[in-house]
Amino acid sequence: MTNKKIAIILGTRAETIKMLPVIEEFKKREIEIKVIGTGQHNLDNYYKPDFYLTTPPDKSSRFGFSKFKALLWSLSIIIKIFKNVNKKDLILIHGDTLSSALISIGASLRRCKIVHIEAGLRSFCNFEPFPEEIMRKIVDNRANILFLPTELEIDNIKNYKKKKSYVVGNTIIDNLKKYNLQTEIGNYVIVSIHRQENMRSKLRMRMIVNALNHLCLPTYIYAHDPFLVAIDKFGLKLNSNIKIIKMISHKKFMQVVSKSYFVIADGGSIQEECSYLKKPCILFRQYTERHGFDFGDGEASKKIVEKLLNEK
Repeated sequence: MTNKKIAIILGTRAETIKMLPVIEEFKKREIEIKVIGTGQHNLDNYYKPDFYLTTPPDKSSRFGFSKFKALLWSLSIIIKIFKNVNKKDLILIHGDTLSSALISIGASLRRCKIVHIEAGLRSFCNFEPFPEEIMRKIVDNRANILFLPTELEIDNIKNYKKKKSYVVGNTIIDNLKKYNLQTEIGNYVIVSIHRQENMRSKLRMRMIVNALNHLCLPTYIYAHDPFLVAIDKFGLKLNSNIKIIKMISHKKFMQVVSKSYFVIADGGSIQEECSYLKKPCILFRQYTERHGFDFGDGEASKKIVEKLLNEK
């Protein structure tokens, strides 16, 4: 790998949180890497990239509900990735976001070697989560090396016979082990709702708010901007025992989760986090790509870096 430059390209805060242990592992071994932000999210409070391909947004959502803005931005990102990576670079991509798919397209056009971390996950429904299920298939298809969270994903990539694949665990557990959290049974509920298929649907949002309004415990919603927009757009009202809280750091959020009574969410990573913390999690979605939770030894980032060091 000595002739290759390593670029870790990040789009969202969730990707950054899960890639931090990998970045730290490279730096611990004094291996030079370049961290690039696409500008889908502002990542400065999590890990400041060496540079952004586009100016990051002030809000947590770059596009709101505008498909046209997303399309224009997507075309610009593919071009900028092509211009900012070299043919021999090793490109590390995480997850299943719009940024992940665009990075894989731009990097493959540049003939880079692509590494997909958290590969192989499938909900087996293209419309939930949407568009993440489609995005992760695009990245898996274009990647050269696939790092799988558990052995359950092996069957999902069996058609990619020419790709190298390794089961390494999930890097989110590397973070949680470092936090050294103590799980308690609290007297409040934590809510995190941000999936597009929920926020675009008036019926779903009404069902979610109705369920939350029937809770008798203090309830704290850690809200992304699109959630607040959807509440206002559909004219929904929350009970007085429900409080909207600004987003906080991942470590602080996990501390709050660890001391809650239970969690209501529609995300993917929080399912793994709650399972690790043995915290009940009610999932507001019909399909999930997380089908098992083999947490391994919490050294996924170390295994990833070691495997890459042996690549030629």
